[in-house]
Amino acid sequence: MTGGTAGGAGSADGVRGPGTISVLLVDDHPVVRQGLRALLEAQDGIVVAGEAGDGPAAVSLATSLRPDIVLLDLKLPGMDGVAVLEALRPSGLRVLVLTSATEPSAAARAVRAGAAGLIYKDIDPDALVRAIRTVRDGHVLLAPEALAALVRGSRADALTSREREVLARIADGRSNREIARLLQLSEKTVKAHVSSVLAKLGVQDRTQAAVYAVRDRGDGADPALASSGRIGSGDRARARPPGGGPPRAHGSTSRRCGAGTRRRWREPRRRSRARARAEARSSA
Repeated sequence: MTGGTAGGAGSADGVRGPGTISVLLVDDHPVVRQGLRALLEAQDGIVVAGEAGDGPAAVSLATSLRPDIVLLDLKLPGMDGVAVLEALRPSGLRVLVLTSATEPSAAARAVRAGAAGLIYKDIDPDALVRAIRTVRDGHVLLAPEALAALVRGSRADALTSREREVLARIADGRSNREIARLLQLSEKTVKAHVSSVLAKLGVQDRTQAAVYAVRDRGDGADPALASSGRIGSGDRARARPPGGGPPRAHGSTSRRCGAGTRRRWREPRRRSRARARAEARSSA
């Protein structure tokens, strides 16, 4: 079955309220769509906006309905899921890929085409619902099996220490304004750092940069990227400092405060103490 339908029982028509997540189901198998609809309509705060059975119908319905989440299979007639992602990218819609395509290249192509998340069809139903909510909240979510296939050939060693700090905040889901406040930089400077990070990693947007940070957090290769993290990739251990030792606590100020900054804080205190000692001697 191809084509698509909007609305239906439990759809967004006249039912969607504040905080409700609307989902467009895109899969070429009617039985799969039926099962997904039954699962999602049983959840509080989730409605099914419509269904599409092929690529062109998915693009058309997503554009007209503008759901909060497009739940997209990669194997579709008419145009495949990657082509759908590329067509929807300018719209800014959040797309969560739900696929049985486990080959590494499929995950990499989907994320590079703009997917906000990628999970596999053997996922637990409750985990699927959590994934939809996570992606709707603006986070990136990837099945652990997909991480190793992503952002191959990037040049992380070319990043400066400041760029790594910026990348860690991107992975936390921070805006340029928030990063500027946290790192005590101007927004213009942060924007320049973000552009440099994207260019050096060879990625096209912040989502792909965040994916890179998640991958390195997961394997402990770069402790500077192991901040609090709003990105779901399954349960992952906190990164350990170089040379071993206990895991670093999330939100450690040592990563946000370089040696130069600490010196700038210490100097006024030293001068203040020196003046106090001089005044004490003069009054004695």
